Amino acid sequence: MPLSSAKPKNVTLSLLFNYQQEVDKFFSHDKTVNINDWISNSSTFYYALEFLATWIPQTINIDEIITLDGFKYSGNAVVNSRLKKSKTLIQSCPLYIHAYILLRDWPKQFYTFIRLMKNKNNLNSFRLFCNAVNKLIGTNLEPLHTEFMNYILKNQLPNSYPNQFISIKKACEITKLKEDTIKRSDFFQLFMCNFKEMEFFFVKKMEIEKWLSLYKESISKEHLRNTWRTSPKVTFNILSNNVLWPAINIQTGSVMQWQIPIGKLEEITLRLQQRTTLIIGPKIILNKAFQWVGVHYSFVVIKAMLAGCLPFELDKKVLGNSLVSKRVLFKIVRNIVVKLAKQSGVLSQKDVAFLFGVKKKDIEYWICTNRLKTNSSGAITNDSFTKFESKYFTTFQISMIKSISTKRILKKYNKGKLIAVSGPELNDGKRLLFLKSVINII
Repeated sequence: MPLSSAKPKNVTLSLLFNYQQEVDKFFSHDKTVNINDWISNSSTFYYALEFLATWIPQTINIDEIITLDGFKYSGNAVVNSRLKKSKTLIQSCPLYIHAYILLRDWPKQFYTFIRLMKNKNNLNSFRLFCNAVNKLIGTNLEPLHTEFMNYILKNQLPNSYPNQFISIKKACEITKLKEDTIKRSDFFQLFMCNFKEMEFFFVKKMEIEKWLSLYKESISKEHLRNTWRTSPKVTFNILSNNVLWPAINIQTGSVMQWQIPIGKLEEITLRLQQRTTLIIGPKIILNKAFQWVGVHYSFVVIKAMLAGCLPFELDKKVLGNSLVSKRVLFKIVRNIVVKLAKQSGVLSQKDVAFLFGVKKKDIEYWICTNRLKTNSSGAITNDSFTKFESKYFTTFQISMIKSISTKRILKKYNKGKLIAVSGPELNDGKRLLFLKSVINII
């Protein structure tokens, strides 16, 4: 019986008889019903009837509601009111029978109901219905939500396959993410439908499945930091430079939260275990190495370890306590700093202090004595850095090049075997400088 008729039709006696048979099961030992492919017990049937019968008078025109002999709905619906509390028997019967028809010929008649709903000029009631349908997610009445969204999707995208998409509300329930988080994430490609002046968002099921395969078992940045015993800044630098990709940073409200797949962490751990080796020459604890080269190069250190470019002795319990080759690490970071300086034309004072193995106050002294020059923002110009480096060696640089300790170099200097051109004894700063030719003497 089509519900889209211009005039309401009387319900047949056979339909009433079938309805009464199913209702009678509420009060019998037989709780099984056979309404449609998702309603198989009287409890679900009751709640589905109650839900639809409550919303029918609020969302479609009165003349579209089914009539019975002697029974016709004519009253005003009270928003969100239960029928048994606000309607007489005469008023309620047509609504329950109408709801029964929607469920009996599922989902065809339900789609017709949605079309009638679209025609009614009452946006507020429609919004309330949408909210009510969304709350059915995770309950026995979830098929009402699913088919409601399927109809909207088919209406906007006739050639689509609804089973390829789910509503953003359902996606939130599956992924445990908030709606704003999904909308802002680059991981999901959303499809938007406009229906009755409202926007509805859908997500591809395959994207949800991919998300679950990656992040269902994941840890936070704080968990990773506690596992590795690395500082918050170091951990963030490693994550934000995709060392643990596909770890992602998602926004939940005003808070950013990392989700790191456990599988990726296990993969990284295994690769480190396979790369560990004995170090020849000076060593430095990994956590100290991050501070030494600069926290902003922390990701470079880990990538070099994973690539086998940086020798290290792995601490299997705490990654931050592992040892790395100080000499090799210096060369790796130096090459990066020098390359970036050539591209930008400047170096930070912190990077220059690292390359020369001195303190910031030593850099400031060389700036004051015009050995190094800065731009308007205080950065060291690459030209002055290159000129300085072409003339001088610091004690640290000689140590890195020759793989000998600074103590041995200073001992040679104190014995007069090495001549400095700058330093405390010459009243020229607190740091020794040697001419480049000194390298041939050592």
